[in-house]
Amino acid sequence: LIVRQYKAKGPLVRLLLPTVALDNALGIIVFGVAVAIAGILTGIGSNSDLTQNILFSLWEILGSIIIGFIIGIILTWINKKIKSEKDLLVLSVGLVLFGAGLSVPLNLSPLLLCMSIGSTFASITPQRDRMLFQIENFTPPIYIAFYTLAGINLHFSVIGQVGLLGLAYILFRVAGKIGGVWIGARLSHTPRQVSKYLKYALVPQAGIAIGLAMMASMTFPEFGAEIRTIILGATVIYELVGPFITKTCLIKAGETPCEIKETPV
Repeated sequence: LIVRQYKAKGPLVRLLLPTVALDNALGIIVFGVAVAIAGILTGIGSNSDLTQNILFSLWEILGSIIIGFIIGIILTWINKKIKSEKDLLVLSVGLVLFGAGLSVPLNLSPLLLCMSIGSTFASITPQRDRMLFQIENFTPPIYIAFYTLAGINLHFSVIGQVGLLGLAYILFRVAGKIGGVWIGARLSHTPRQVSKYLKYALVPQAGIAIGLAMMASMTFPEFGAEIRTIILGATVIYELVGPFITKTCLIKAGETPCEIKETPV
């Protein structure tokens, strides 16, 4: 959203956007495995066998990718055949909701499945901008509802109990971003100008983390309030400083229009 708002273009943006997408996808995959292990350690869940839990997690991951790939192909076909913009919006939203609903009885990840739909569609269709334009007109009220529902679950009374853990989460996440980019840049010989700003441009955190926090709190209701408070509280901090940091990185990297560069930051 920040890249789009400031019409940023350049090597940093070309690396930033796929990095964020891969970061989200990897986060969902690791989350599935971590939930299985946490279920065994806490004794929560009907299955205490580690092997079966890992196999279940693999099915959740691979099944979500495969089903999302199939729906993505169907969505691509619809995008080619449907001429009406309104019909295209209705059918595309319907397919996404169908995929999310299908994930429940099949024990799949709705987040990963929908990411698979989007990545498949974007990879194989040359007319993805047409679909994206329709979806963008539909999403603002969903964003508002999503963050409102998430905010309802932010309990300030629990902050005192998880204060140190929440602070550690914030610090270690930022340290992980910085350290991960540094290591990756060294291994891939990424230009210093790009890696210098990429690590800080990854600070913002929102949708995927909140969605996973909601899923974790439902899976482990005994720890639900603590999980939600840590993630949502950290997200508030990240969203207060993250967009400003990312904007500054894009400007410093010289990837925004001239009129934006002249704006004090």
